[in-house]
Amino acid sequence: MIKEKSHPNIKFIFTNKMIIFQSFILGIFLMILLELYYVVTIPGTTITRSIADILLFAVIVFIVALCYDRKYADAERALRKSEFKLEPIIEMASQCTWEIGLDKRFTRVSPSIEKILGYKPEEIVGKYFYDFFNHDDEDKLKEKALHAFSEKRFFRDFSVRCLHRSGRSVWTSISGIPMLDEKGELLGFRGVIQDISEMKNYEEKLEALHRHAVELSDVGTIDQVANSSLRVIERILGFNYVAFGVVEGNLLKFIRNSGHGNVHALPLDGPGIAVRAVKTGETQLVLDTRENEDDVPARLEGTPETLSELDVPIKVDDEVVAVINVESEEAEAFNIEDQKLLETLAQNVASAIAIIRQRERLMTSFRDLERSNRELDEYTYVVSHDLKAPLRTLQAFSHFLIKDYSEKLDETGRDYLDRIQSASKRMQRLIDDLLVLSRVGRKYKDAVIIDLNDLIDEIRQDFEIQLRERNGVIMCDNLPTIEGQKVWIRQLFGNFIDNGLKFNKSQNPTVWIAFEEQWNEYVFSVKDNGIGIDEENHEMIFKIFQRLHKQEEYPGTGAGLAICKKIIEYNGGKIWVKSEPGAGSTFFFTYPKEIVRGASKLEVATEPDQGIYQAQVEPRAIMKQE
Repeated sequence: MIKEKSHPNIKFIFTNKMIIFQSFILGIFLMILLELYYVVTIPGTTITRSIADILLFAVIVFIVALCYDRKYADAERALRKSEFKLEPIIEMASQCTWEIGLDKRFTRVSPSIEKILGYKPEEIVGKYFYDFFNHDDEDKLKEKALHAFSEKRFFRDFSVRCLHRSGRSVWTSISGIPMLDEKGELLGFRGVIQDISEMKNYEEKLEALHRHAVELSDVGTIDQVANSSLRVIERILGFNYVAFGVVEGNLLKFIRNSGHGNVHALPLDGPGIAVRAVKTGETQLVLDTRENEDDVPARLEGTPETLSELDVPIKVDDEVVAVINVESEEAEAFNIEDQKLLETLAQNVASAIAIIRQRERLMTSFRDLERSNRELDEYTYVVSHDLKAPLRTLQAFSHFLIKDYSEKLDETGRDYLDRIQSASKRMQRLIDDLLVLSRVGRKYKDAVIIDLNDLIDEIRQDFEIQLRERNGVIMCDNLPTIEGQKVWIRQLFGNFIDNGLKFNKSQNPTVWIAFEEQWNEYVFSVKDNGIGIDEENHEMIFKIFQRLHKQEEYPGTGAGLAICKKIIEYNGGKIWVKSEPGAGSTFFFTYPKEIVRGASKLEVATEPDQGIYQAQVEPRAIMKQE
């Protein structure tokens, strides 16, 4: 019960009573002085009349004061009644009320403090309030108190560790409001303190589960998942009888356990609370296994019988793949909080198992792909060898016939032999192109740093004779340095340049190579002033062996752009073309910037006629050789 003399609100009421009484006496005194003035200064005023006026005024003032006094008395009784009701409620809520003065010493503490800190109220009253808090939290507590006292502001839910009588730390939540007098001056603070150790303990367990989830991201096998999970359960929950079971066929196989006997597997068509968790896919919380017919007896002779059990299924893609089993020798050892924690852990384990399974599938696919690539390499080698052997025979014997028997053959016979040789050469080029196409992404996969400017210079040497004969020219920007497979990047630009010079009727065949730097990739363009391509054929030209012209007009196999497309897509890019008949062609392709290193950014502009991106630098022209 709150003592009147220590309660600030009752003090406030008492102070107001004194003010009313003093005002009453002062009013009577002033009235007497006024009546004396009238008697002295106003003729005809009698003392009897003045006394009557004074008495009438006193009665009126007394009635008014009595009304105010009754009002404050009612307020005092209501306050006492409300606080009488509030105190037990606070006590039942495991909260303790407290008051401190300006000297920061306790002036009042409710009895429930003994439940929280082990001290009786009289052991705390008069003591400095810092003495009951963990010294590690003293700095932040002083900072909070300084702010509250200087600003006269309330505070709430301030978490701090208090010292129990036994010496251990107790997590508490403190809230307080300032106590002010009638002038608004600070008298101290009063508030409540609540034990939040259980909540903090639960938060620490959740944090441990979070760390466990991070740890699971690095494990590679289900055995490692089981070991990690059992350690966490034993550490954060303190349970000793823990097991991790994996569903294999018609068995629940316990691959890891702690404190259990030697039961390694349970048939899914038999008894067992863990088996029931697998069948139903729901958590099984059994408070007393003696009342449960599905309970499996103790594991070993001499092993204590467990009386309560908690089994949580682990699901991957809505299928139960494992079970976490926790048991205790005591009945009703587990509660809903334990269940929720284990279910959270089970979700983390399920995610880890799903990742492990996905990783295993990827590794299996990778091994299958490697085996397939080896078989494909062997197949292409055998096929190319077997196909080229008769071609070489055709070429050799047709050459012998032309050389040794051309005079004995007429014009038709010689034409037949020329056609045989031309067809065999074309067939050999087709086989070579097929081999190149099959090897993209499988052969020469080691990436190197490639200076595209040097690479174009090397390609120029390959086309030296063609450039001289056709009066051709190749121009390019100051190209970036990229990372890739040099064999295929050289094949890529070589095919574009070859097409630009081949499918070209201009007197000065020209190929422009440019690029634009974007935030995540480079966009390269290869433009020519050749014959152009109908829009309806823009997709068909990237298919293998799709030709738009006769062999006699433009020789080739029709595989060049298909090879370019495969090289670009292998590196994560895409390719497209803009072209019109008679207006030349521009081939665009992207190259991901994640693997680009050391590229210098250039200012780019658009060429008016075809939208070609050209750097604002003087292009390096690869002119015909004189």
